[in-house]
Amino acid sequence: MLGDYPAHDLRIFNRGISGNKVFQLAERWQADALELKPTVLSILIGVNDIWHKLNGNYDGTVEKYETDYKALVKRTKDALPEVKLIICEPFVLRCGAVNSSWFPEFDEYRAAARRVAEEAGALFVPIAQPRARLLMALLEPQAPDSFAAWGFFNGHFEQKEYTEAYVTEIFARKMLEEDQALAAEFRRRLAEDAEFSANPEARREFL
Repeated sequence: MLGDYPAHDLRIFNRGISGNKVFQLAERWQADALELKPTVLSILIGVNDIWHKLNGNYDGTVEKYETDYKALVKRTKDALPEVKLIICEPFVLRCGAVNSSWFPEFDEYRAAARRVAEEAGALFVPIAQPRARLLMALLEPQAPDSFAAWGFFNGHFEQKEYTEAYVTEIFARKMLEEDQALAAEFRRRLAEDAEFSANPEARREFL
């Protein structure tokens, strides 16, 4: 995103800490979220609230999760009334430490996160899709049976044989106008590489 929109002067902060539960998020919320004064704030929390309970290291409940989460969101909206709030659905895949003992209780945590979002008027992102593993297998390029492995995208990756120069020039100018980083690199190549500068085909190929 930073590379795609350099002119917007975006700043992105990742303050996630593996293993945190809602109450631990609340303990560091002032420094790690509110003091940054974000315009958009996304939250993904909930897996550890049930996981640590199942392994005996936490005595939390779905009710405590929802209550603490609502308090955190209210605190956020009171401090940052203009913030665009995004609440992501907690999700797991049934593998490794995740087994049948997680369900159906984990579904209650997912439902609680949705209620928190709806009550706060936040955007809710439903991540726990029923065919998530199938989607990952199909879209991960290095997966053995992915769309890429079967060649479905070959046409997008192949270099096209020929395009008229007058057509590519139109798009090249537009690209240079809209992408300042690309324009800067193009100017650098022109200044430092005499062969590149003298070869119109190389310049078109660059773009």
